[in-house]
Amino acid sequence: MSSLQRQFKISCLVLLGLGLAAVVFGLVGGFVHLSTPVGTAASLVLGVLSVFYGYNSAMAANVPAQAIGQRNNLGMVLVLSIIVVFATLGGNIMGQKAPFIAMGCVLALSALGCIVLCNKLAKEVDR
Repeated sequence: MSSLQRQFKISCLVLLGLGLAAVVFGLVGGFVHLSTPVGTAASLVLGVLSVFYGYNSAMAANVPAQAIGQRNNLGMVLVLSIIVVFATLGGNIMGQKAPFIAMGCVLALSALGCIVLCNKLAKEVDR
């Protein structure tokens, strides 16, 4: 396994861990009324997608040709994170603003890092 594959796998596992944190945040936020039901649902959906695609991408990192195909999946996590941030900024639909903005930004940056490493891995495979 090359160092770039290892970096991609580690970044995908970080995305998986952050997705688990988002799921926990959604559950705890729902129980202590930090968020509205829409915020809890958005947090759970974003967290579950991050966990699912983080795991799939980490497993695909062993075979570079399969890892390249994960860009679209990671892009979906990135887009959904950005939607959560803008929905939070746009109104009071989610509940408390700061935790949702932080969660969305951290997941978006993590997914963006995975996509950048995936693109670098694609260039390495093409050589």
